[in-house]
This record gives sequence, C-alpha cells and structure tokens, in this order.
Amino acid sequence: MAWLGLLLSIALADPDPRVAVDTWTSRNGLPQNSVTDMAIDQDGYLWITTFGGIARFDGWRFDAYTPANTPSLRDARFTSVTETEDGSLWFGSVSGVLYRFRDGAFEVVSNAMAEVHDLARSPAGSLWIAATTGTWRLDDEELTRVDPRYARDLLMVSDAVVSRGDGELRCIAGDCGALDGTPLAYPSTSGGTVWGIRDGHYV
Repeated sequence: MAWLGLLLSIALADPDPRVAVDTWTSRNGLPQNSVTDMAIDQDGYLWITTFGGIARFDGWRFDAYTPANTPSLRDARFTSVTETEDGSLWFGSVSGVLYRFRDGAFEVVSNAMAEVHDLARSPAGSLWIAATTGTWRLDDEELTRVDPRYARDLLMVSDAVVSRGDGELRCIAGDCGALDGTPLAYPSTSGGTVWGIRDGHYV
C-alpha cells in the first residue's frame, strides 16, 4: 500500500522505551504472516488481510476466515480492506473478487476486476477500488469503471479521488486542486520510501 514505506521507516527507527510493542504472527492465530492491509470497524475490531486469509482481532484473540472454514470465500490471498458508513466491510483479493462482510457473513459482490490493489471510501460514501483493470466506483450495488488505466493506490483528498498507477498521480474525480488532472510523481527518496501524512497532503 502507499504508506508501507513510511510505516517501515518508522518501524526501523529506534524504539521509544516508553512505548510497549507487541508482535503477532501465525503462531498467535494470524492465517499467514504476509499482512497486506488493516482496518478498525465500528465495533472496535481490527480486521487484517493476509495472503493466507482474513483475521479479526479483538485485542486478545484472532478469528481467522479462510476458504477452509468459510465456504463463501473463494480466495485466500487478500490485498485490502475498508469499511463503509453502513458498517459493511469490503475485501479485495488477488484474483479480483470483491467481497462484502455484513450481518456476520461474507458474500461475493463482483468478480469483474483483475487483481484488486486498494479500497477506499470517499466522503460522499462511494466505495472506490484500485485494480489492475483500472479505477472503479461502487454505488448502490452498481459497479462502474471510471478510469481504465492500471491503479495501485487510492487517496482521498478532501472531496477528490486520486489514484496512483505506474508511478503517477491521477485526478479521478472531484476538485484535485493543485493536481488539476495532471499526472505527478509521488515524492520519494532514492531508496523508494514514499512520504505522506494522514490527511492526504504530500510532503
């Protein structure tokens, strides 16, 4: 994801002795150790996607969801998770299937895309999807491809939607301000670290 470089830089810094750091792996209940994304739902659970399935963490224990114990899941390799305002959780997979978790059950919403790379909810409430086959928007069960170009990451900047693909930023929807629809490179160091802050601005 877009922020992994920044998170890795933080993780490698000298630890603050005042902060306790715990580590969880498959030995503690994760389906697999390649964590690809995380989201906290409205009930306070931490949802984690991995290349071995999905996990829900309550602070003490992991509940794992894999094709072996959840027949509605066709995939084990998941790339992304986000929550929409109605409390639904959305999951994207390497095979391009989009899943929704609602009322305690998973369901397939679409398999029309190639690999799903990122999911994001816009301020207007739409679900946006970055995939190998482009940038997609889901509104009221209707899936629309907004831009056909490869998309790796999504950023919500105020009321605008920005995607990144092939090292460029693209204004997909809304008022992107200084971006003005012109592809721009992500600011990065020679080592490839991407720098950003949580509100969507770039430094």
